[in-house]
Amino acid sequence: MGSSIAPVLHGVEAVEPPVQPRVTAVVVAHNGLPAIDLCLRSLLAASDDPLDLLVVDNASTDGTVAHVRAHFPEVRVLASQSNLGYGLATNMGACLSRAEYIAVVNQDIVATRGWIERLVGALDADPSAALATPKILLASDVSRVNACGNAVHYTGITPCRGYNAPSSAFTRQEEVPAVSGAAFVVRRRVFEKLGGFDPTFFLYFEDTELSLRVALAGYRILFVPSAVVVHGFKPSFPPGKLYLLERNRLVTLLRTYRWRTVLAMAPALLLTELATLGYGALRGPRAFAEKLRGYAWVVRHFGEILRERRRVQAGRSVPDRAVLGRCTAELRLDEIDHPIARLWTTL
Repeated sequence: MGSSIAPVLHGVEAVEPPVQPRVTAVVVAHNGLPAIDLCLRSLLAASDDPLDLLVVDNASTDGTVAHVRAHFPEVRVLASQSNLGYGLATNMGACLSRAEYIAVVNQDIVATRGWIERLVGALDADPSAALATPKILLASDVSRVNACGNAVHYTGITPCRGYNAPSSAFTRQEEVPAVSGAAFVVRRRVFEKLGGFDPTFFLYFEDTELSLRVALAGYRILFVPSAVVVHGFKPSFPPGKLYLLERNRLVTLLRTYRWRTVLAMAPALLLTELATLGYGALRGPRAFAEKLRGYAWVVRHFGEILRERRRVQAGRSVPDRAVLGRCTAELRLDEIDHPIARLWTTL
């Protein structure tokens, strides 16, 4: 366990970086055709400034690597022979950059002109900020919001901020609790200093966990509404996703806050666990079993969680109240179309 930006290069092609511009955009791909084609074309067309564009492919079987190499010779490709997970793949891409900023981009993102420059401009203007996230619209209906950053509830549950609101909403640049992992820009030196994404998460919740560590280290997180991208987001919570989301949320809570804070939040955390167990039970035996599997993983790896906790705590520069002050006590779960979601809103 442990956040690490050090690359694991076994089975991965080495590539030589070109002369570095200010931004490296890292796109993690996995069986993403034809979305990856549209994503790369939009990224290359979205800026007049030089952009180092890197695709890290997680063992795709649909011809993604061959397609990118054939149609995008200006794009660097790092091809893994196994699926390393989203966090580790992103870390490996960041390792190959010497740029000032890293743009992390999902393969189903379509960029609009100037989005990276506007995020970089916001970070240039505010040295206390380390992360910047754009206004993300739904590809299924670009008149609606996917996320304007993410809203972190103090129990760790992290819904999309502004989900399904009109695209004309959220017009003010402001500080937010967390970026949306679909698209954001981070200062490379901060990403490296904090160890990048936690590779043990494999998938889901990396954006929240990184955002909380960034906040704990004393940096701000900005939402920049003039930077716009479109995301092929489809809300779904299959059992495997529930396992990863809930497991990673619990690990994050155990590592981020001081024990006295966790104890003070215990009643709300207990209600949250009952609600997530209820949600799993109502979704069926497999979903309930996946929720329990998350608990089992935490128990088996508790010693490793404690070791990583010490590293996270050593990087803190602000008290828990400064981090929790960015979180919300109101929980909106508009992405979940299920009656159990109403229980969470009462926490």
